[in-house]
Amino acid sequence: MGERVGREKGQALAWAMVFMAMAALVVTPMLTYAGTVLRGRDKALERAYQQAAAEAAIKRVMADLKMGADGIPTTYVTYNPHLPGQGYTTYQITTSYTLPSVTVNGYTVNLSISSPSPGTEPAGQQQYFDPGVLNPDFATLPGGYGYLMRIFNVRQGILIINWAYSPSGVSRVGVWDGLPIDDRTGLPFPPGLIDRWPKDPPTLDTGSTPGTATNNLSVAITIGPGLYSVVFDNTRGRETKTTAPFAPSGGTTDTWVYLTAYRDYVLTATAGDVAVQAYVRQIPGYTQPPNTAWSPTSVGWVPSGAFIRSWTLP
Repeated sequence: MGERVGREKGQALAWAMVFMAMAALVVTPMLTYAGTVLRGRDKALERAYQQAAAEAAIKRVMADLKMGADGIPTTYVTYNPHLPGQGYTTYQITTSYTLPSVTVNGYTVNLSISSPSPGTEPAGQQQYFDPGVLNPDFATLPGGYGYLMRIFNVRQGILIINWAYSPSGVSRVGVWDGLPIDDRTGLPFPPGLIDRWPKDPPTLDTGSTPGTATNNLSVAITIGPGLYSVVFDNTRGRETKTTAPFAPSGGTTDTWVYLTAYRDYVLTATAGDVAVQAYVRQIPGYTQPPNTAWSPTSVGWVPSGAFIRSWTLP
């Protein structure tokens, strides 16, 4: 009897050992697989966090572009208009910009910005732009003064301008290819308020409208690429003109500039092992006023758009 019980215990132990061995054969690969899955999940989450950080950094730079930053510090060489028989005088305008430091999800993102390769830019489109109607110097333009703005990234195309205002009265709009010169100082008129109509010959001149006018609409002209100066003139007016709001409608009761202007950038952001690249278009790009180095507290009055034309994702 005792021997049989011993044999049964021995058999039970043997079967237990068999079951344990079989369980080990099944469980060990499962544990290994589970560990692999968890490590893969952690790695995927890490890359997702890195990609989110890189994309956030690109959008941070785009926020500066929307506020009027010239994303790549540039020295623009331009000239003064001139009378027949006179030569050009060239001038240089240098912009500044520093890429921000961006830390997201614990990653400090490495940012770089460059111009696209020549010939790779997508075609531009004619757009209605806000010439800065919220600028206090233009929102209410006193009699005896004009408001001068500079547009830096103009491309070849059509130019039309409409300045709507109240109360009715005489006005004038002019456009210069380059920088009109103040003959009293021999220097270009600064952007913002000016107290006289430039003597340099304009590319476009609407002349004075009748005393009942509430807007000044230019004809359409074809222009080439470059830097252009625009003057909304009230130097012959006696009353302060309140500029009508901007609307991209092309209507005569709104204030707008119609042309093609933009600047393109290639933004690359690297967070950890992930690099994200975006092709970004800034419309219309850098403008003046202000006439100071760009900063988050000294932004352009002309609102810019910043649009991602394409992403290169990991």
